[in-house]
Amino acid sequence: MSVSVSNANAVLKVRYARDLTKILMLDPMMEPFMALTARKKGQVVKRAVGQVFHVPIKTRDPQAAGYSFTKAQGKSDGSNGQSNYTGFDVSVVPGYATGRVDGQAIPISQGDDNAFIDLLDEETQGALRMAQQELAMASFKAGTGSRGRIGSTSASDPSVTLATTSDAVFFEIDMNLVAAAADGTGSVRSATAIRITGINPVTGKLTLSSDPTALGWVASDYLFVDGDFVASTSTKVMGLGGWNPVTPPSASESFYGIDRSSNWKLYGLRYDASSASSTSQAIINATALVRQFAKGKTTHGFMNPIDWGNLVGGYETNRRTTVDNHEYNLSFSALKFYGQTGEFPLLPDANVPKGRCHLINMEHVYWIHAGDELAYVAQEDGNMVLRKGDADAYEVRVRSQANLVVDDPSQMCVVYNIT
Repeated sequence: MSVSVSNANAVLKVRYARDLTKILMLDPMMEPFMALTARKKGQVVKRAVGQVFHVPIKTRDPQAAGYSFTKAQGKSDGSNGQSNYTGFDVSVVPGYATGRVDGQAIPISQGDDNAFIDLLDEETQGALRMAQQELAMASFKAGTGSRGRIGSTSASDPSVTLATTSDAVFFEIDMNLVAAAADGTGSVRSATAIRITGINPVTGKLTLSSDPTALGWVASDYLFVDGDFVASTSTKVMGLGGWNPVTPPSASESFYGIDRSSNWKLYGLRYDASSASSTSQAIINATALVRQFAKGKTTHGFMNPIDWGNLVGGYETNRRTTVDNHEYNLSFSALKFYGQTGEFPLLPDANVPKGRCHLINMEHVYWIHAGDELAYVAQEDGNMVLRKGDADAYEVRVRSQANLVVDDPSQMCVVYNIT
């Protein structure tokens, strides 16, 4: 039988019915936070703000304990004496990736059906990996879609140099970029996008296809992939940079329908590393905050690999350990760290902004998603492979409808100003 859309669909469905989760988890670029965080299929609820995952949270027990029974009873009968409950309406954030194979690949395959199927399979796996990488790169950010800030621009050698060189990890050659003065509000400098033609990760230099200054790009601007900037809209999942921000929320803030500004338990703790004698002491002090105020624990810590490398060099080799995901045979290097809440692994993760360390109770953090997986091949009409209407080509479409959830932010602490 010759290659057709129908038999390509049939073969790929068998492969992905069996191997979809494995493909996602065996991404060679997988970072530990993405690999170790639980994934849950959520119930999507309709709200005025759109489709959401509703996450209920209890912030305190009844405030009626005391010496006097009468006072205790009166307090519990009052409007502010019972347990306090609230709930986040966590938005369903869509994400897409597509894979394409030209129709000319069929005759080039010289009648070998498997060659064409294998090419479609490779492009599908690539689209799945990229969809998941988009989620991973956003996992420590605040949902705006920005990937870095401009440190300086050059017109003659069309390029920008990033303000933080390690942010180069969030960019790839052939990405189309736009710039904006604010991180997710206002508007872009120009609707015209500029393509990346080269990257120097050591210096943070992005070589561009045209002059960025001609479009009004300046130092301190935020950079976005073209299409990812939508004013005052979270175009990416809300990462730990939003759930546990360095700067406490301002008054009257609306975070998934809740004003968190008056209750620290809804946005977690923070510790300025510059106030400690060393990075190690800063992390220990931060775990003490979790123990003291949240009466919780730290199960994992994540920091930028550059910061992690500077830290781990000061410890003896027997403090090195590995963290495993036995189901998918994944293993990550870690530093065995001793904090105020016990021993926990401190892991390097390239998606953590340099200068920060996120201390987490992983029992309260998870990915939530609609659909069978965090990222999946769209096939509601029964077709995994689609014939493009405007070209001699075939296409697969990968979709994600997900977000990151922290159901007890009080047990999170971000350490910042690490040098």
